[in-house]
Amino acid sequence: MPNGRLVRICCSISGMTPFEVQPTNTVASKGEVARFVCKIHANPPPIITWEFNRTTLPLVTDRYDDLSYLVSPKESFGVLHQNFYVKNVPSCSNKSNVQPSQLMPWLCGNVPFSFRITVLPTGVLQIYGVKEADAGHYRCVATNIANRRRSVEAGLTVIPGIQLEWVSKPMIIAGPQNITVPAHQTAILECVAIGSPKPLVSWSRLDHKSIDVFNTRVLGNGNLMISDVKVQHAGVYVCRATTPGTRNYTVAAALLTVLAPPAFVEWPESLTRPRAGTARFMCQAEGIPTPKISWLKNGEKIHSNGRIKVQYSSFPGNQAFSE
Repeated sequence: MPNGRLVRICCSISGMTPFEVQPTNTVASKGEVARFVCKIHANPPPIITWEFNRTTLPLVTDRYDDLSYLVSPKESFGVLHQNFYVKNVPSCSNKSNVQPSQLMPWLCGNVPFSFRITVLPTGVLQIYGVKEADAGHYRCVATNIANRRRSVEAGLTVIPGIQLEWVSKPMIIAGPQNITVPAHQTAILECVAIGSPKPLVSWSRLDHKSIDVFNTRVLGNGNLMISDVKVQHAGVYVCRATTPGTRNYTVAAALLTVLAPPAFVEWPESLTRPRAGTARFMCQAEGIPTPKISWLKNGEKIHSNGRIKVQYSSFPGNQAFSE
């Protein structure tokens, strides 16, 4: 109770709803990709983890290679590539000091360096290069300060792989979906591609603007995560899966909409007018979606009548006239 005043702190915590989407039994060929999905709503938003045979999976496991050098993202002509590149390193024989929690794929020399198992915060589990040891039961666990829920268990059955011939185009089996995200939150666009040889994944914007690499990184083997989204991040993002060494590619696109809270661009100003004169107050606001403006007089809402008029202009604001 600072300065003798009572300070009340209030927060809203609600329980979790039942799972909207539960993982389902999956059959995957050896060496291919297996994918499980769960979805649940809660306040505050839950942290999603996955269990394999009742044991919690780390966010990223079974990296294909090791490296021990600083890396930097590669961006060219507005395209964010799946791979990150090692700086001035002739070989990649040393062990890595880069933590798996960074969730980034790498390029070691000319060899793609990727993560085999990735857990996305959206509730998606991706398993690349499926092995016989991956067969078993998987379930999703949602946890927040108020509650914890576990989904039903789903089985993964691994069958012998089929030797694929050279394919003309890679296939995107889980592409990005249109999403709407409030400003300053995180947006995740999924992209899972298969093919022989393994396709390379890159991201670009349909309007050819550069992707903000400072707020953007790649999760796992091609999923795009944009942190602290702003209005300028809104747009159509294109995932492109390309067969290495060829011009064969497949694309999938999704629209990212960023919600922006209302902000006043023009405020009404105090006026002095003679009796029976006309007073005009101007107000303009912007936001996404377009804000709706209402007027108050002495705390009560104003309605248009014979003497007072409220006009809506072409821009997101109002004009009030009082005679």
